[in-house]
Amino acid sequence: MSSSYPNPRALKLPLRDLVRGVRQHAGPAAAMISHALESLPGPLRNAVENITPFDPKGAGLSGPPDPMIVANAAAAMQGADMSATQMATCAGFAISVLLAEARKPDLLVSETILAMCWHDAETQSYRAAALLHAMVRREPFGVAPGFMASGAGPDAGLPLRICIGAVLWLLTEPGDGATPEEELVRISGWLGAGSLEACQKAWNDPQTLNEILLDVSERI
Repeated sequence: MSSSYPNPRALKLPLRDLVRGVRQHAGPAAAMISHALESLPGPLRNAVENITPFDPKGAGLSGPPDPMIVANAAAAMQGADMSATQMATCAGFAISVLLAEARKPDLLVSETILAMCWHDAETQSYRAAALLHAMVRREPFGVAPGFMASGAGPDAGLPLRICIGAVLWLLTEPGDGATPEEELVRISGWLGAGSLEACQKAWNDPQTLNEILLDVSERI
């Protein structure tokens, strides 16, 4: 497996805990947080250190799906059953957050196409990799998703990073209330950017690609 992305086992804390600690800026855990941040690659460390609260309303979002649906999505990514409509709702939320983070909130997200992506993936052995492949192939977001193909493919930067980030968030356990789901999506997006090269190298090997996605998601 490629070593171009950080090993999740090298972190002392999950990234959601690091973000929470950075927000607090004090307390007995400060030294541990500082040490854990040192193990992050530069761009990701800077993003965590400079994090600001995410404003869903300011980004034009109505808020995350119901926590039970989010939990069901994580289970479905590991083999459980889930309706295409609910999976599309979760994936659409994640993509919308990541588009807002990338300052592309004007792009449209098609939950119909996302539901088709889940239909493509749910029968496959490596669901995370299959869903990522389907999202890149079907292009569920853009100026006119479903009508105007961008021809981006797996070599495109931003679309692929957003797709990877969305899949990583779908793989994670729901937040505990202390960290909003919007922030977990942002963390997933940062990790998606960091694992872009590894995913591209493993693109034609679904098993390895799936392992990369699962491994990286453990850091959230």
